[in-house]
Amino acid sequence: MKIIADANIPFVAECFSSIGEVTVVGGRQITPSIITDADVLLVRSITPVGADLLTNSKVRFVGTATIGYDHVDVDYLSRNNIGFASAPGSNANSAAEYVIAGLLEVGQKYDIELENKSI
Repeated sequence: MKIIADANIPFVAECFSSIGEVTVVGGRQITPSIITDADVLLVRSITPVGADLLTNSKVRFVGTATIGYDHVDVDYLSRNNIGFASAPGSNANSAAEYVIAGLLEVGQKYDIELENKSI
């Protein structure tokens, strides 16, 4: 199985190399000629995915490592029996941890007592 993946998806080659040959490409460099013989396409929001990209390709599955999918023509994928998945909620814990770390930093820097506070 040939997998084309956006270079900005962390650890994508390591994660998917057990199921296929992974080629990592910059999101803006993913073109029809790059994916012609690919079975799987893994993108982020920078890559528009639809007929312009996928016509004449072997791609049977598209995954986006993003919460949204406005860059993906899901109707085109459905009409052409191409599987699709997005990643809503996959960063929720990281985002919460980032906010908590920021609050702790501000609390310490400005001597603000955070105990019993709520947002």
